[in-house]
Amino acid sequence: MASANFATRLWHNPAVVRTGASVVPISSIVRARRTPPRPMSIEEMKLKWHPIDKAALLELSKYTTSPGIHQLGTTALPLQIQPMPGAASYFVSAYSNPVNLGNNTIVGGELAVVRNDNGLWKAYNYVFASSADERVYFNGPYKNFPQHHFSTTASVSLENLFGHCPQSTQSSV
Repeated sequence: MASANFATRLWHNPAVVRTGASVVPISSIVRARRTPPRPMSIEEMKLKWHPIDKAALLELSKYTTSPGIHQLGTTALPLQIQPMPGAASYFVSAYSNPVNLGNNTIVGGELAVVRNDNGLWKAYNYVFASSADERVYFNGPYKNFPQHHFSTTASVSLENLFGHCPQSTQSSV
């Protein structure tokens, strides 16, 4: 099964230190992703893959075996995303069926980061993938979706923050 394979790859990653912390989803939204990623444009294929640092990978790996949307603290963001001004919320959703990009690169799910920009919420999507070099990377941000900008008074479902990352069989780590 592909999802077990991805979780095993994260779990056995030698760059990760394991703790006895339990995994508890913060919401009642515990559903597998239904919508596969959309096809990737040429511009999006050129986005760079960034390695996920050890601390962020430790937090991310706690959520790769359970379906649904899970909230993490913004301090658990990959180091390259942490300087994002106004970052207020960070969510992770693992795919029920990881996507094979070829060259032993497996996309396991998405990250969503929401930030406050002068009273306007802005949401960003990223994908994360394991690679043949036994590391985990992320790619993005993707922001071409209706909930990229929304009012701080608007009610937006967490599910609407996911599913906007493109899929490609032509781009791998």
